[in-house]
Amino acid sequence: MEKFYSQAPQVFLTVDSEEVGEKMDKINRKYDIDISELIIRVFTDELKIEEIPEFLKREFDLEEKKAQEISEEFKEKIVVPVAERIHFLDPNPEKNTISLKKEKEMLLDIFENDLITELKNHSIIRDSVNTQIFRILGTEGDLNFKKDLEKNLFKNQESLTSAQFRIEDKPTRPSVSNWIKHYIKQKGSEMPDNMKIADFLVNSPNAKKLNSQEKDLVEKVLLIYRNLKFFPESMPDDEGENWQIIPLDEEQPKIEKRKTETSRENQRPQKEEYSAPGDEDEKEDEKKEEKNSSEKIAELEEMAQKYKKNSLERKAIEKEIEKIKEK
Repeated sequence: MEKFYSQAPQVFLTVDSEEVGEKMDKINRKYDIDISELIIRVFTDELKIEEIPEFLKREFDLEEKKAQEISEEFKEKIVVPVAERIHFLDPNPEKNTISLKKEKEMLLDIFENDLITELKNHSIIRDSVNTQIFRILGTEGDLNFKKDLEKNLFKNQESLTSAQFRIEDKPTRPSVSNWIKHYIKQKGSEMPDNMKIADFLVNSPNAKKLNSQEKDLVEKVLLIYRNLKFFPESMPDDEGENWQIIPLDEEQPKIEKRKTETSRENQRPQKEEYSAPGDEDEKEDEKKEEKNSSEKIAELEEMAQKYKKNSLERKAIEKEIEKIKEK
């Protein structure tokens, strides 16, 4: 097991995922055996694919035909898709283990059919998916692919929440697609900021019915909509730092944020005794801007106090405060 967990996290998190575990359980129940260790042996190179039938015969005292049948099902339903997923998540830009066409197909499938599973995955996995998206949009220069992902996001019919969901007073499926459309109808089609999303989650009649876990999922979907639809304007800077399409968890290690205030402070010219015409007006404008920012921060801080610590709404407001302070 030590060898297994010493591999890249994309490998052991994929092999050890709930989705793979469920597939393994089905095979175990079907054949009334427990081959859970088999996947570990295969993905630590302790056992070659062609050696699986012989391993099954020896370990479970199976006839050759039955061992071959289980081996084929194990390869088809476990080994091939898991290996494909690992190659897909590999952050190495020079990799040649999977084609660009296949990567695009997998991303399109995620955005149309499997987004909720991806949102529940570990942040390391989500970060790797983001890496593949940005590699295609940036390195490959395929901005048309952004539109394809966007179309599939709007087609996604996965049920995002469980409470009754109504649009125009009609019961409707609470799908990923319908939640996004509901948000646009309520808040408009311009790029949303954190405050607009937080307000929607607090005041929308449909969102009021949700528990904190489902609110968190809806928030993540709306952030995906914003990050993708309005890319690259939706990104936090022009340098590629902390860029996300699929949101990451705050507690996960991230690249250290640039110290914007410090760098701007260092770029300011030294104060001189002589003031050129217009300098005073500029200084006055700066003072007004600082005053407006201070008032806005005070207003947001007061609003934040209305919500519990670590609540979704308070986090959104605190993020907005941080953004203002960094300006």
